[in-house]
Amino acid sequence: MNEEQAKSLEAMSEDMKAILEAAAEKGEVLILSSDQTGKWIAAGAKDFLFQDNPALTARYYDAFLGLIRRGVLRHDEGNVYVFSSLGFNLARKLRDRVAV
Repeated sequence: MNEEQAKSLEAMSEDMKAILEAAAEKGEVLILSSDQTGKWIAAGAKDFLFQDNPALTARYYDAFLGLIRRGVLRHDEGNVYVFSSLGFNLARKLRDRVAV
């Protein structure tokens, strides 16, 4: 990872990092929705849906949108978003930091 990518990781919110960590294995994030709860995201085995706290659900959805703006995620098809090469690099770097 180059210095610019390391700075990019440092500048990310904790919410963005949580999404990266959850999606690290497959590099896939889904947008899910229901009539009762609206939209939320899922990454790996983690649903970022907090029925008792819709503001928190919205916060993670905003973090997801931020990852798209940063070029970490890109639309694949339908409700599926996947890591770019930058996304995989950042997720690996984050995983390596957590493992230390």
